[in-house]
Amino acid sequence: MVSRPGWYLAPCLAFLLPGASATGAQTVGATTGAIDGTVTDRAGAALAGASVTVAGEALMVPVMAVTASDGSYRFAALPPGTYGLSFTRPGFEPATRQHIQVRVDVTATVDVALDVTHAETIVVRGAAEIDRRSTAIATAFDPGELARLPGDRTWGAILAATPAVQLTRFDVGGSTASAVGPFSVYGTSGFIRPTIEGISITRPAGMAFALDYGSFAGVWVGTGAYGPEWPTPGVHLQFITKSGGNRYTGTVYGGYEDGAWQSHNIDDRQIAAGAPAVDGLLASESNRLRSYRDLNADIGGYVKKDRVWWYASAREHASSSRQVSFPVEPLATRATTLTGKGTWRVRDADQIVLFAQGSRTRQPIRLDGFLRTTTARNTNADSTSRQLAHASVWKGEWRRVVGSSLFIEVRAGQFVSNRAERPNGWSPRTEDLLRPEVSGGNRDWNYDWHSDQVNGSFSYFRNGPRGGHQLNAGFEVQRLVATETWRRAYPGDVLHVTQNGMPSEVYVFQTPSQSRAGVWAYALQAGDAWQISDRLALNPGLRFDRYRVFLPEQHHPAGRFNPTHRPFAAIHSIADWNVVAPRIGVSFDASRDGRTILKASYGHYWLWPSTELGFAANPNGPVWWQRYKWADTSGDALWQPGEEFDLQETRGGEAIESIDPALKLGYLTELTGRVEREAAGGLFIGTGVVWRGERQQGARQREHWPVDAFSVPLTLRDPGPDAAFGTPDDGDTIQLFELGPDFLSQSGIVIRNPPNAASDSLTWEVAARRRFSRGWSAAGSFAHTWNRDHARDFLGQTIRANEYPLTPNDFIHTDPRGRHVYRNWSAKIHGTVEGPWRMRVTPFLRHQSGQAFGRTLIARVNYGAIPVLAEPVGTRRQRNVTLMDVKVERDVWRGGRSALTPFVEVFNAFNANPEQNVSWETRSFLRPVVIVPPRIVRVGFTLDW
Repeated sequence: MVSRPGWYLAPCLAFLLPGASATGAQTVGATTGAIDGTVTDRAGAALAGASVTVAGEALMVPVMAVTASDGSYRFAALPPGTYGLSFTRPGFEPATRQHIQVRVDVTATVDVALDVTHAETIVVRGAAEIDRRSTAIATAFDPGELARLPGDRTWGAILAATPAVQLTRFDVGGSTASAVGPFSVYGTSGFIRPTIEGISITRPAGMAFALDYGSFAGVWVGTGAYGPEWPTPGVHLQFITKSGGNRYTGTVYGGYEDGAWQSHNIDDRQIAAGAPAVDGLLASESNRLRSYRDLNADIGGYVKKDRVWWYASAREHASSSRQVSFPVEPLATRATTLTGKGTWRVRDADQIVLFAQGSRTRQPIRLDGFLRTTTARNTNADSTSRQLAHASVWKGEWRRVVGSSLFIEVRAGQFVSNRAERPNGWSPRTEDLLRPEVSGGNRDWNYDWHSDQVNGSFSYFRNGPRGGHQLNAGFEVQRLVATETWRRAYPGDVLHVTQNGMPSEVYVFQTPSQSRAGVWAYALQAGDAWQISDRLALNPGLRFDRYRVFLPEQHHPAGRFNPTHRPFAAIHSIADWNVVAPRIGVSFDASRDGRTILKASYGHYWLWPSTELGFAANPNGPVWWQRYKWADTSGDALWQPGEEFDLQETRGGEAIESIDPALKLGYLTELTGRVEREAAGGLFIGTGVVWRGERQQGARQREHWPVDAFSVPLTLRDPGPDAAFGTPDDGDTIQLFELGPDFLSQSGIVIRNPPNAASDSLTWEVAARRRFSRGWSAAGSFAHTWNRDHARDFLGQTIRANEYPLTPNDFIHTDPRGRHVYRNWSAKIHGTVEGPWRMRVTPFLRHQSGQAFGRTLIARVNYGAIPVLAEPVGTRRQRNVTLMDVKVERDVWRGGRSALTPFVEVFNAFNANPEQNVSWETRSFLRPVVIVPPRIVRVGFTLDW
């Protein structure tokens, strides 16, 4: 067991919970925003006792507050939406402010100076865009911006528009079928924590969970500088759904594309490099969209005005497109999503919210392999699988507002998903380690994910002689259980492994098999947004996490490797950690008017252990197999019993992967510095730097293979990019090291902290945003990241044997610490312009650097075949990607609040054709794997009432 004491939690939290404190910080499940500000007279003196009323369609009833002795007021727990404020005080003229946009996890500050009584009412529009207290780096999208943004209407489209987010897959008119692919921000990939209505939906892409885009009332995307409410770094999203209202409203969206409405963009150079033509299909057709349709309708209203609201939505989304790596037939995806929500104001201070969303996703063709990734070429549909996935999320939530200073929220819910894959063929399975090809039937497989959750927080607000405090404390409990089932492995329970077509190894499986692993996660967090003075705010915070990896009771039926049924008792804890993470942020008003804010933050993040750690240490592995060397004595390229020899590796029956008792939890340290400015006309500009250092990561490694065990030198000849020896482009010889003969028989794998596991990144970013007014809006950003990190794979391509350097061969063509050194950048701009005749145009231009890479080789050493970098990562770069999308819409009919708006969208308007991914392996060097699809047109309409 791995453990750390947690006795210091109580005094730490006591330090952060002073009796005179208050907060407006959000918990990890935040579903609301806030408005605050100060009321003064024209001379700047605070006005106590002024009445401030907030009203908006997202509120059931208007809410009133009275300013404190320093003139301050605050409205917490406001649902995302547009609000108006009114200010009154005897002896002063009333004032109003309209069109104040409240976003999730953001505090809008509205300061007002009242005139003494005279004949007119003051009306001022807008509010400060800058959150003067929070140092979090985040982007919020309101329903209007979500509706206008051209794209595939998935969370991937939102990430594509978020500053500093680097994508690995680029959607053109729905070509990615809602599959976002890996992405990163500020040099960090993974650790994504999306929530919907405050419930975590971890791994939505991997579980094929299709979100209901039309139901969003707001989306908050965090990218860094988090407070203690968030456990990990990375990209975090919060989706908030609509809630109905005091009038019946609804929207119908329809979008359609046809394969005939697109161009061709694969050129002769790409065809010569290997873009394929199959069965009479022209190579120029191998990356085109075949069809797309999207129908999304919602409706909401009330059961009883001001008391009970309801909302419902449904979406049917389907697309079909070709990929260069599988030109045989289009890859189709069809997703159906249903959403329901109810809100009940039990009493004036209490609300109960019930929510549920479920989806069903079907994919007739998937390209998953056992050893080869989806970048390998499947020669026909028999080697693919078909997928059916179900997923659902639900919650029950209670909120209570106590006076003007205390807000409490508690919610319980669950995210459940099931992803099943069935084979499309039954011929013998072969995967080639040198040729990027697979053939033969696929697996019969199932993956279940259950996440039970309870979380809550309370927020307390108070002003005192030492400044204003906004204190938040919260808790979170999650129980995650993953179940992997192999009903059948590959045909005959055999996987043939070849090297350049020659027999090499064979995997012999035993199925059926089922394995389960789980993680308990407990958290307490507290933070204080302390407004020390009018210009200075401090945000100290502390987070305590307890993680416990466990194994539920399970069993394995009798089969090829065990003659009798094998039970496996539950293991309460195979690893656990108690850890504390401090966070602190500071904001300083440099201009004295709240429009130029200097911000800095420090954050320590522990990296959440996944259920994969439990699977690794589980003697009942997800799938039981034995790997042998293979001598094809029959010469028929099919394994026959007796052709195997020299058992290389085994899975199942015993926990050959142990966990080092001294294993430490990985962590990331983050430092940020920014300046944010709100200029005239609602223009927001921000720039700054983000440094991140990742430390103490764990890795799988041979328990008895130290670095100095690799002592036998071996010279590898590099044939150069043309893969032919004796030509002018031949590379230098590469010095490898094989394992000493005394170590070859050593077995056993341990998960521990390797000595070289530190990664660093530095990002400079600039972003600008202008909220919609006077007929136009705009948002743009540029981010440049310098990386020194570890990786075994990039874009599905393996570049060395291990994630972290565990052998001398892992240090080849890296820096002295085994890290890859490279840089990347991205730029994005989108906005909306209102023209004549009720026409709106929304262009979206994005540019991203191509992935830095180096050519690789496959080397045969005495402990297996390993990939080797023939060049450092960064020697070459895939083509930069620049895409232009545009949406043009026009209201053709308006009646009161109702409108019918047809639209036309053009994706990849410049018909760019960069390769998103090319082969880095010498034998297929620069062969296109994924090419950006060509220009295509979508037509559709939106009906609002």
